[in-house]
Amino acid sequence: MTSKKMKDRKKKRRERESKANVIKHREALHQHRKYEKGIDEDIRASREKLEPFVDKKKIIARNLEIIKGLEEDYKREQKRRASLNKKLESQGHSSFVEKMGAMRAQVQESLVTKTKKTLEMLHGTSLEPLEE
Repeated sequence: MTSKKMKDRKKKRRERESKANVIKHREALHQHRKYEKGIDEDIRASREKLEPFVDKKKIIARNLEIIKGLEEDYKREQKRRASLNKKLESQGHSSFVEKMGAMRAQVQESLVTKTKKTLEMLHGTSLEPLEE
């Protein structure tokens, strides 16, 4: 045989082998996708069959208790705000800015008093300024 015929035969053999490899590869991919699709369908089917483990009535009852507690907290806070507002208005503060300033002064005064009491307790002496 001539070398040209041998080269042609070799070339055709390689082409057949490469086509066969491509077909094997495609078939493997096809089988893998088919397998994954089956798994996905199984998962979907099993999820549809599952029912929740938690009793919905218990959840609803617990949520109602939480809502009632929040509502009570809200009502207490509104009462506290209303009483604070009346107290500040009785002191003569009418605008929002005046009320906030008065509240800030009260907080600062209470912090100073608490700090003095704490220091007196720690050191055992009075921290009142000395009169001359």
